[in-house]
Amino acid sequence: GGNAPAVALDIGGTLTKILLLERAGENCPGATPPSRDTGQGWDPSDGKRGSFSWKKSAEDKSAEEGAAECDDTTEGQKCDKGRGGLEGRMQVQLNDKESASNKLTLQLYSFPSANIQEVIAFLRSKGIRNMTIPATGGGGHKYASLFAEQLDVTLTPNDEMRSVITGVNYRLLTGAAEAFQYKWGLDAERKAYVSFSGSKTPFPYLLVNIGSGVSIIRVDEGGAYRRISGSCLGGGSFFGLCKLLTGRRDFQDIVDMSRKGDVQNVDLLVSDIYGKGFVKDLGLAEDLIASSFGKVAVSTTSDSSEYRSEDMVRSLIFMFANNIAQIACLLAEREGIHNIIFSGGFIRDNAYVWSKISFGLDFWSGSRLQALFMDHEGYLGALGAYLLYEEEKEKEKEKEKTDKPGPV
Repeated sequence: GGNAPAVALDIGGTLTKILLLERAGENCPGATPPSRDTGQGWDPSDGKRGSFSWKKSAEDKSAEEGAAECDDTTEGQKCDKGRGGLEGRMQVQLNDKESASNKLTLQLYSFPSANIQEVIAFLRSKGIRNMTIPATGGGGHKYASLFAEQLDVTLTPNDEMRSVITGVNYRLLTGAAEAFQYKWGLDAERKAYVSFSGSKTPFPYLLVNIGSGVSIIRVDEGGAYRRISGSCLGGGSFFGLCKLLTGRRDFQDIVDMSRKGDVQNVDLLVSDIYGKGFVKDLGLAEDLIASSFGKVAVSTTSDSSEYRSEDMVRSLIFMFANNIAQIACLLAEREGIHNIIFSGGFIRDNAYVWSKISFGLDFWSGSRLQALFMDHEGYLGALGAYLLYEEEKEKEKEKEKTDKPGPV
């Protein structure tokens, strides 16, 4: 009905991300008495207490069981069941008042978009029916009629990039431990969180979104943004080449494979060209890559089986990460920007990519620019869609007050 939703969706081409807004002791108002305790859902538009509940049907069981296998994961852990489920939690604050009543816990769920019926069954199992749900991603349009028919749910699609930027800005400006730099090195690979509270501002910043391709957006204070460049060489290009070279068809398998690789087996290093002693005289690192896949090019064999899949995948990651970092560096210097936030499926939960992008940006900028990543980057589009929906509802309420005739 007319209450603000306790759920938001980002239905992408590969994954559907779901936010369930939950807080202990506060639930969706007006719900029927529970037939089963489902956890605590909360509607921020109303302080009444109620309860999410559902009567489990046969078609609900599939989604419920698939998610339940992952419901014990803690924040930052991944569901590894291949079907979807709980991926973590995120804390958000409703307004500037520091009180427990203003803080929400967002449950973060992810399902393959190819299994959209599983998404629908999961939402049904959470009592999500007969309401309006903010959505982003192409699926917000594609599946609108399906959600209406099967859940009596109206999806309100929001512009994808605007949703992501709204979510990113919210997390940057509310003092959350969200944005981080990745410190690389033998003894220092770790996240170093960056705070923009107080007088420190993140604006302007570049948002480099590495999806199938690469979109590069300049974001200024007040929510203004514009696309300044992009590249066709993105995550889709990387995955496509990996499939051709390795025969693997699962992205996570390819990421796991890359951790076991050694680029020196396929890449041509500067030391391979000049010799290790002379490289030191030039002031260059011995392991500096002169040509990605260069050793394959100069090899006397054309048999790809001579090369390990792990090495080729790791080389491709470095190739793409370094190329994107260099493009971002050039654009940031042109725009006079110091903060660059990287997001998208290519970098998701991949410390090797973080380290290579960070290294590349540091190298090309002479340490003037910093690469930033977001802890919950896969869910910031859904968060932004929710916030934009709430903003629109508030505008409607204000307009109703303005338009309401006074006493005669």
